[in-house]
Amino acid sequence: MATTRRSVLTALLLALMSLLLFLGRWSLAGPDPQPAAPEDGGPRGVVDAVSQVLSLTALRHPEQKLVTFLLLLPLAALVVSVYRVVIGVPTFGTFTPALLGVVFLDWKALPWGLGIVFLTVMLGWGLRHALDRYHLLMVPRMAILLTFIVTFLIVFVATTSRLGMPIAPFITLLPLVILTHMVERFGTIEADEGTPASFKALLGTFLVAGTISLALGPDVVARTLLGYPELVGVVIAAQFLLGRYTGYRLTELYRFQDLMPNGPAAGGRS
Repeated sequence: MATTRRSVLTALLLALMSLLLFLGRWSLAGPDPQPAAPEDGGPRGVVDAVSQVLSLTALRHPEQKLVTFLLLLPLAALVVSVYRVVIGVPTFGTFTPALLGVVFLDWKALPWGLGIVFLTVMLGWGLRHALDRYHLLMVPRMAILLTFIVTFLIVFVATTSRLGMPIAPFITLLPLVILTHMVERFGTIEADEGTPASFKALLGTFLVAGTISLALGPDVVARTLLGYPELVGVVIAAQFLLGRYTGYRLTELYRFQDLMPNGPAAGGRS
């Protein structure tokens, strides 16, 4: 109980500080805070001084893209936590679905991107089974898988290019390390829990990545986080609360409904 109370109090304190800072800056600087430029004589007051420290909108465009990507990752990880802790959807870890979802924020790229990932994982799955016969060490095996994945993507790009399908922009977004990790993780889950469990984790990863892409895709999300990065504190607070969640997952309620007092089995016996 003491640990739960400590976590809740920490979450409330983080959320309160972040929201007070956000609301204060919003009320004084507006929805799109712009720190004073140096040629204008620098900050002209407390609001400009705080905005100059916290606001990231003054960064150059390449830096803004990188910082926006980094700011969206904690929010994407929060979506993964909700799916895994509250709903009970299995995924390939936390980072993989979060990264895939942020990579495919462009909704037009989402079907192509997830399709390419699926084909790559299926190819890697077959290659991993073939390599198991050689009893290789993990590092060389991962290097071989990476080489085959790169070769497959090159052949895929060349083939689709000749067919007039511009696939290259979607493939350049895919981190090859994540693809290789997904192939290895798929095989590990299959060996430990069976093939159905590995496909459930793959589909769960796609479901969560798609949700992240749709939820974080609107420009207003990235623009708000870029102007008010202190809102990340609210995300951390939500993770603290989820970290102490001890209730049933929604999928468990469905699986164990026959054991519940008012479930179908109980109703049949009454």
